Amino acid sequence: MEDHGASVLLIFQAPGVDEWTSGKPVSSVNSRSAASRLASAFGLAGKIRTDFNITNTVQCFPGKKDSYGDRKPRDKAPPAKVRQHCSEWLRQDIETFQYKRVIVFGAHAHKAVRALGYQNDPRFCFVRHPTGGLSTEDISQTLI
Repeated sequence: MEDHGASVLLIFQAPGVDEWTSGKPVSSVNSRSAASRLASAFGLAGKIRTDFNITNTVQCFPGKKDSYGDRKPRDKAPPAKVRQHCSEWLRQDIETFQYKRVIVFGAHAHKAVRALGYQNDPRFCFVRHPTGGLSTEDISQTLI
């Protein structure tokens, strides 16, 4: 977890290859990455990265899907077995502080958090993944 002592926790799916290399969640410099979209949303919301603690549901890079056609391969989703294995680390990240809000990005992160029993906790906000159809404006509104 990237810990800034913040009152809001952002939970993402898994590290990409750039994050796996750097050891810092949601930090890719690729212009099409979730990190790039998140950085833009911070600016729109009048926030900075250190206003948030940031973690992933799993702590390892799950690899790339096979490429097909002209498309570059996307990151694999972490399998259920991996999410289950990492669930206690995620629980610790959630319970480390008394967060006022927890924003969960994407279906796989939602599944992991739901499996821990937080689906009805009013502090939790479940939204689409930044690269899965959530606009930068929508991300920024979620961060406010």
